[in-house]
Formats: sequence, structure tokens, C-alpha cells
Amino acid sequence: VCTGQSATLTATATLDNNITNTYSWYRTSVSPANLIPNNTSSTLSVNQSGNYFVVITNGSDNTCRDTVNTPFTFNVAQTPIDVTITGDNSVCTGQNSVLTANGTIDNTITNTYAWFRTSVAPGNLIGGVTTNTLTATQSGTYFVVVTNSANTACRDTNNAPFTLTVNQTPSNTAINGTDNVCTGQSATLTATATLDNN
Repeated sequence: VCTGQSATLTATATLDNNITNTYSWYRTSVSPANLIPNNTSSTLSVNQSGNYFVVITNGSDNTCRDTVNTPFTFNVAQTPIDVTITGDNSVCTGQNSVLTANGTIDNTITNTYAWFRTSVAPGNLIGGVTTNTLTATQSGTYFVVVTNSANTACRDTNNAPFTLTVNQTPSNTAINGTDNVCTGQSATLTATATLDNN
């Protein structure tokens, strides 16, 4: 399961169903210090990673008991949280901004990153990028989804998009005008270029 979720463990056995059997649950090992208190039924709700054991006791004779010697291993995969995107918000034509996804993640595994432009929709997925950095060259809003590779259901979507503006660099600059006048005269020179007229 993912962080914040739980699962129900169920103990099964060949039992005398004419009596009430009791169940003792343990985490890590079967020792008094590891007894999970207030759980005497055949089910246990768990939300911590670890090895779980159960001891089933015949209610008529508490010396008649069975211990699960093979533990049930339960894993809680960390859901990436507090994911943010950092980078330059404004660049010029021909330049790029390296966007970096930051967050609280499980660093003992490889987390995967899916980057999107405009919205988190399959059609807006930026292909070929699965790391925490993206080299962006287009204006737009960028999102990232970080997934725990140990459990792909554990993922976090950056709901606050990162906005990048690529400002047009003036190009094809030229100066036009009369290049030959007489003494006492003047000429008007005009600069022309390909500009962002917005």
C-alpha cells in the first residue's frame, strides 16, 4: 500500500469452531515486547511496514496454540509528497530552462518522473524524460508526476504548474536610410527587425 493507507491481514487455520479461539498479533517477532495490543480477532488492520506473526490459542485450553512461523511481510511504499518545480521562469529565444522536480521521496529506490506541458493528460506527456530534470525550450505551463517505482499506485502530481515564458530575441536587425547627404542636411535612419509585437 501507499503512505497513509492500510491493509487488513486475515489469519486462517484449521480450528475447532465450537469454541472461541483467540488471536495474538505481533510485529517483527513473537515476543511480549512486540505484541500488538487490543487485537484478539482473526483480522488485523496494519499501516506499518514489517513482518507480522499471529498466535492462535484454543479458548478452552490456552496451552493449545499455533504460531505462524513464516511471517507475513507487509510493505508501505512512500508516496512522493511536497513536489515542486524550480527553474528559470523566463528565457530568450534559443535558450532553455532546466526544470527540476523536488520533493520528499524514498531515496532508497528509483522514483520515476513523468513531465507534461499544458495539463496532466496522456496527449501532453513529454516523451523520453523520466528523471527529475527537464530541459524546456517552449513557453507554457509544466507539470510533473512523481511515482514510487516499488508501487506505481503511489504517486504525487504537482498541481501547481511551473510557468515558463520564452521571450523572442529580436533578429534580422537592419538599418535603413539615406547614406549620402550634403553638408547641413540630415537623414533619418530606421532600425528594422523581427520583433515580438505583443
